[in-house]
Amino acid sequence: MPIATDLSTGPGGPPHIAFATKEEAGGNVMYQGGGEGGATVFFRKFAQDSGDEPAPTTENLGDQTIAGIHATGTRITTTIPAGDMGNDQPIVTTSERWYSRELKATVMTKHNDPWAGELKTQFTSVNTTEPDKSLFTVPADYKIEDEKGGTFLMPPPPPPGPPMPPPQ
Repeated sequence: MPIATDLSTGPGGPPHIAFATKEEAGGNVMYQGGGEGGATVFFRKFAQDSGDEPAPTTENLGDQTIAGIHATGTRITTTIPAGDMGNDQPIVTTSERWYSRELKATVMTKHNDPWAGELKTQFTSVNTTEPDKSLFTVPADYKIEDEKGGTFLMPPPPPPGPPMPPPQ
């Protein structure tokens, strides 16, 4: 079962991809990112399943209009305690998701962490009006022509080439 999967695009760079399971990563979570500075890889060693780490907290952010679209927001905050990764202070990461029931799509995401900074994706210039019906109308001069009945024959395949020489 995946610990994390994430496909998000940073400004001006290729997608950032994170995917690992506890077993595949040998007890580590891996993050690989692309961008102008090249690939960056972070590792986080899993602690024993002692339950010492606090669980991520989820917060309802209510409703908001984003680019003219009504959306409901949720924020997940994860804290990595001091000392878990050699860090002197706790490390806090947040992820927001704004979902539109009307569009049945996430219209904005924000992820903030000390490694990547803030990554944001957002719908812009959304047009929810019905498209012009003429886009779906068959042109007046369009004709369906029946193919002549009969047997459909395919040409035979070309003859095989010369045999390959044996490996040396």
